[in-house]
Amino acid sequence: MQRKGNKISPKKNIDLNIESKFKFIDDYLPRNYTGKVIKKLGRENLSASTVRGVRKRKSGDLEIIRALYDVAQDAYQLINE
Repeated sequence: MQRKGNKISPKKNIDLNIESKFKFIDDYLPRNYTGKVIKKLGRENLSASTVRGVRKRKSGDLEIIRALYDVAQDAYQLINE
């Protein structure tokens, strides 16, 4: 763990935040999510395999991670209505 004194470094804090986002994504992302992520990003040149790769690796383009999280949140809200 990267510590500076008694505080966790910002890099470790970011890693923990992304880790918690992927936990939520894994729990609530719908089965057919790639089209929704691409539409949310407005990047028509983005391929579905790139989106799936970011999800599988749990790293990569932060915009794609945010869009994955947003799509998972939308699904969560539909479930809990």
